[in-house]
Amino acid sequence: MQAPSPHLLLAASALVGLAASVLTGCAGGKGGEDSSDPTSLRIADIEITRSELIPTVTTVTWSTSDPALGRVRFGEAGGELSLVSADSPALATEHRAVLLGLYEGADGSLVVEAWNDQEEASSDPLSFSVGLLGAEIPRPVVLGGDPEQSVGGFFLIPTAAVFARYVSIADAQGRMVWAYGGSELETQRARFTKDGTGLVFMNRDITQTYMELVRMDWDGTERWRLDVPEGHRDFDLVDDETFIALAYDDRVWDEGGEDIEFRADKIIELTTQGEVSTVWTLYDHLQVEDPAAITGGGSDMVHWSHSNYLHYLPEDDRIQVTSRALNLAWNINRSDGSVDWLLNDARGDFTNGGSLQLMSWPHSVWPVEGGVLVFNQGIPELGGCSTASRIGLDLVDWVATASWLYESDPCYQTDYLGNAQPLAGDHALVSFGKVGVMDEVDLASGELVMRWGLNTNEEFLYVEHSPTLGLPEN
Repeated sequence: MQAPSPHLLLAASALVGLAASVLTGCAGGKGGEDSSDPTSLRIADIEITRSELIPTVTTVTWSTSDPALGRVRFGEAGGELSLVSADSPALATEHRAVLLGLYEGADGSLVVEAWNDQEEASSDPLSFSVGLLGAEIPRPVVLGGDPEQSVGGFFLIPTAAVFARYVSIADAQGRMVWAYGGSELETQRARFTKDGTGLVFMNRDITQTYMELVRMDWDGTERWRLDVPEGHRDFDLVDDETFIALAYDDRVWDEGGEDIEFRADKIIELTTQGEVSTVWTLYDHLQVEDPAAITGGGSDMVHWSHSNYLHYLPEDDRIQVTSRALNLAWNINRSDGSVDWLLNDARGDFTNGGSLQLMSWPHSVWPVEGGVLVFNQGIPELGGCSTASRIGLDLVDWVATASWLYESDPCYQTDYLGNAQPLAGDHALVSFGKVGVMDEVDLASGELVMRWGLNTNEEFLYVEHSPTLGLPEN
């Protein structure tokens, strides 16, 4: 399969990146130290350049007179320098920081900071400008609500156009911050790296049951590609070198002398060193009682379980998964593949303690206090809306109760993707997949806070929010 080209986004914006200015400057230490004092920490040789591949990304390099740590504070010109680059990983005299977070076309201001055990230093403010991304890339637009009431931060929004797919990042005002993609990219999920220096995204060929993971830095530098055997639909990071992914688990049944090919799902774990192991397989926990009934009596391959969403919980080493075709959500122990609980209306470990349906073609699950937040696509043939609901889980009496449910106004239903994520301030992000709409909702009141669409008739894929572009909060 042809790999995605790193030049897909250049188009007319390449000229902007190639014409990026280079600025130099230097400054003495904080507190009015005399920069001529040979014992004071000094910053010098500051250079600011724009990425040619991703022109919304700026790289700053500088040197210090003594070994030091360093970072860059930056923001929109005339405003607060509230964005921060990753800190230097070790004491050094040569430094580099990558700036991401300002929207395309913005004028910016930055200050370089350095420090060691003895001293601190900072530069004078310096100006820079952010480039433009390709005009063909789908862009989010604000359809309603108040950005001042939003949790803010950034939205990782892979999108699907007619003949191309993109991995994009936008701020709460819908302004584009980063994008990569084109006609050679087939993706639906991207994840922030744990160290905050880039993304890992999936690239698939659904005609050949092939998937790979691609690690890309913010400036468009590709670090590696990793084959995912039989991989499909979703993956997550355990750390920056270890990943879990959904994969097909194909079996054959002899049904009255006729072989029936059957497809369910497993979770595999893989590393950048090429190690692959099976964490969990659905066949170990559910039995196929009548293959012919499920296949309609034919011998064609059928995806029995259609598992579609993974979420890794590092705090207790658990994996949460949804299996849409079986109306199930799972909580799985990554260490041994055992199942802590199975959530379903008619079977599984819980009794439904309320009047609301728990599962209806679920397409994501995410932990919240006392339970989970679930996105249900709903079954198109039955009508109704796709919904997000908070489900309380009583792990003593084993009762599950949907205490909150969000239906969009107007009613949206998607049969392709869609997911929900809890946010700060008791808000939630609810995406309606191929409808091309995503909402920020107040979980307490059920009221719409913000609504985003896309500027043309494109689709949201798996979306995710991050307050700090994957960086640890300072």
